[in-house]
This record gives sequence, structure tokens and C-alpha cells, in this order.
Amino acid sequence: QDLLATASHERRTYDTKLNQRVSRFLQFVLILALAAGITIGIFASSRLQRVSSAYELALQELQERNARVTASQQLLATTLESIGDAVISLSKQGQVRFMNAVAQKLTGWQLGAATDRPISEVLRLVHPQTRQPMGDMLEDLDRSGAMGLHQEGTMVARDGSEYAVDAKASIVVDADGRPDGSVVVFRDVTELRKAEVTLIANEKLAVTGRLA
Repeated sequence: QDLLATASHERRTYDTKLNQRVSRFLQFVLILALAAGITIGIFASSRLQRVSSAYELALQELQERNARVTASQQLLATTLESIGDAVISLSKQGQVRFMNAVAQKLTGWQLGAATDRPISEVLRLVHPQTRQPMGDMLEDLDRSGAMGLHQEGTMVARDGSEYAVDAKASIVVDADGRPDGSVVVFRDVTELRKAEVTLIANEKLAVTGRLA
């Protein structure tokens, strides 16, 4: 009985010490986990702050760039609307992207109706004498391989009106120097051509009078 009592006491003592050791170990592990969690939280918070700052800076730069681009587009649109020549901006495929007021008035096409239409449909040019279509300016420009092309002819407006026009087509390149569309600029020279015809007729009359 004494031996059993001693063994039982020693066992209880061992169990108590073991429980204390396990408890201290668990406390240590818990403290270590809390410390690691706090460290990770601080590190993550620092990284998030950096990412947030970088994102805000990039967003601010993007907004400023967009503001500059918008201001540039407005300035360009105002300039194109204020000049006396007709201007048509085209995509790489030769479809209308923009027309200023003069171009809309001469061709008879409103911008909304002309958008995405081929330039040959909006700007119809025929030969003044033969009345034959002069072809697509962009195709002639591509075949020539030049950066610009000049044509003179008679433009047939959407309502059938005709104007003598002096047209120029030019290639537009992007920042890398690659073609990014084209621009056609033309003006109404009907009165100028009439004046030239009248001047030539007067000169012929004057020569005839001198010969007589």
C-alpha cells in the first residue's frame, strides 16, 4: 500500500509538472504566433500603404494626362472648326472619323451620318471635262508611296450640287512613325475657277481685238 501510495503520488506529481510544461509551451507558442501575426500585420500594412500611394500617384498622373489630352483635343477641334478649309479625318481603313463644319457644308454630309463611311462615298470627285470618277484619293496615295497627294476636280455633294475643289490627302503617323490614318483637306475654288475662265476669255477677246 505504501508503495502504491508513493507511486500514485509520484504519478500525480509527474502529471502536474507535465501539464505545467505543456501549458507553458502552449503559452509560448501562442505568444510567438501573436508576435508573428503582429509583425506580418505591420509589414502588410506598410506594403499596402506603399501600394496605395503608388496607385494614387499613378491615378493622379493618368488624370493629369487625360486632362492634357482632352484640352489638346478641344484645342484641335476648335482650330479645325475655325479654319476656312474643309477637313476630314480618316481611319487606317479610309473611313470617316471627323469632319469640320466646312466639310459638312460642302459635302452635304453631317458628321453623324458620315462617320465610318468610306471617303469615296462622302467626297465624290469627278473629272471636270470627262465627268468620270477620279477614284479614291487614299488608294492613289498608297500606290504612290508618298506622304501627301494633291488633286483638283469637281466634287459632287450629297444633294447633287457641284463644286470645283482643290484637295490634298496626307498620311498621319503615330509616335512610332507608323501610319495611323490620314487627313483630307480641300477648299471650294469654284469662284476662282470662274474668275480664271473669265480672265482667259477676256484675254482672248483682247488678243482678237488687237489682231483685228
